[in-house]
Amino acid sequence: MSIQRRKIAFERAKQRRADILAQRAKDEGDNNSSGEGLVDIEESAIDLDTISAQSLGLVRSILTMLALVSLILIWSELHSAFSFLENIRLWNVTTTVNGVYTIQPITLSSLFITILIIIITAQLIRNLPALLELALLQHLDLTPGTGYAITTLTKYTIALIGS
Repeated sequence: MSIQRRKIAFERAKQRRADILAQRAKDEGDNNSSGEGLVDIEESAIDLDTISAQSLGLVRSILTMLALVSLILIWSELHSAFSFLENIRLWNVTTTVNGVYTIQPITLSSLFITILIIIITAQLIRNLPALLELALLQHLDLTPGTGYAITTLTKYTIALIGS
């Protein structure tokens, strides 16, 4: 993350210097050597510390989820520790399929799975834009608006899939 942060800062500094030199050359070409024509170049600031913290949070979340899934897969073969959760009914839901009423139970297991999916979705929505910025968007020649649109659409897509 530190190396990426330095690369981004260096690229910004090079771009800013090139813009200033181009402005000076233009002003000297117009015989305006007093420097009054220099315009400050406004740059959209990206908080690199926030992006770094979000990326690290996403990596930690993914590793935690992978460890949890691995643990469940390993223990499911040896030991049915969580099978009792299927037997605990919290409430029943009545649905109609082709005119036939069926009762479907909502169990404690399905509630835990739902909570796990909500947590994973929230972590992805919160941390994926930073990962996109560091891994993909900085290497593409895009306007800031296009990058923002990509990250926003990614958030909406993840929220849709998670829901």
